[in-house]
Amino acid sequence: MKSILVPVDFSKATELVLRATVTMAKALDARVTVMNVAPREADLLGRQFTRKVITEPVPEDVRERYDNLMACAKQLEDADVVVKPLLLRDDRVRGVISEVEREKADLIIMGSHGRGALYRRIVGSVSEGVMTRFAIQRREPLRVELEAFIQAVKGEAPVPVTGVDGLEALRLSLKLIESGQKHKVLQT
Repeated sequence: MKSILVPVDFSKATELVLRATVTMAKALDARVTVMNVAPREADLLGRQFTRKVITEPVPEDVRERYDNLMACAKQLEDADVVVKPLLLRDDRVRGVISEVEREKADLIIMGSHGRGALYRRIVGSVSEGVMTRFAIQRREPLRVELEAFIQAVKGEAPVPVTGVDGLEALRLSLKLIESGQKHKVLQT
């Protein structure tokens, strides 16, 4: 089963993120970890050095975050998505990255507020901070496709994508286009 990590901040973008999560989780038959990262709390020497998972009883200063996170998890559960809520105290970017690694997430779905470069430079951006920290192997796609085809022809590997897979990808792509044109979430 695939794993999707969904960091949320309870802004206006969260609703769109959750709708996209439902669509992707169903399409990929994936389990979801919906998470929020609360501000760090001073411990030893006035600093928080380790990641802290917040569970019941929830401290009063993060009660609203916890309740909002549980509401997000319930929304996903009500859409028949397997979901695990997670509330952490950590640096926001470091917290998300550590969960990607811990959960071995196949996909991250997160929103962006679309603020300008100056704002991001001064204040920062969690989504940009997360995305710039992953080393992505960039191989030329056509070469990868041809190598896989040659291996399949030689009998060294199975066919990576069948005709049925291609039709399903096309069907899903057409649904995504239709969803965008109608400005609503459509059932796959």
